[in-house]
Amino acid sequence: MSKVSRIDAYRKSAQVERYSDVAPKPLQFGDGDGTLPPMGEVDAKIAAAEARTDTKITKIEGKLDLILQRLGTIEEKSADARGEARATRRYVVGTGLSLGALLIAIVTLAINGFNIGSKVDDIARYEAQQVVSELTNRQAIEAPTPALALPAPADNAAAPAKR
Repeated sequence: MSKVSRIDAYRKSAQVERYSDVAPKPLQFGDGDGTLPPMGEVDAKIAAAEARTDTKITKIEGKLDLILQRLGTIEEKSADARGEARATRRYVVGTGLSLGALLIAIVTLAINGFNIGSKVDDIARYEAQQVVSELTNRQAIEAPTPALALPAPADNAAAPAKR
């Protein structure tokens, strides 16, 4: 059963129910020059509407295909971008780790340099003390020892009178 015959059956039953007390006239169903157009004309209008609808659906399908194609391209580009982002992330992390290792090495060398400088200072002070004590010992050995001398006699005038 075609769409047209179903529409006609619906119209006829609706008309009969609506006007059940009045008998329907053939002109009211589109069979002649009445208020409704003839069935051939209605069929042509329906076919034209279906053709326009099919054309619109075809256009929409074409647009959907284009959208799907663009989405596929976008997915490919986003996959490429994700890969590049991973590479960049790895590069940044590697650079950060390298800089961290370099910073640790610099701090370690600075601490070791300070410790070495402190040890050199301690050694220099010790050696200086050794040299000073050695020189002091040499001077003490080489210097003549003063003889035990009695105090020099004082002037008679300056001496106090004896009693």
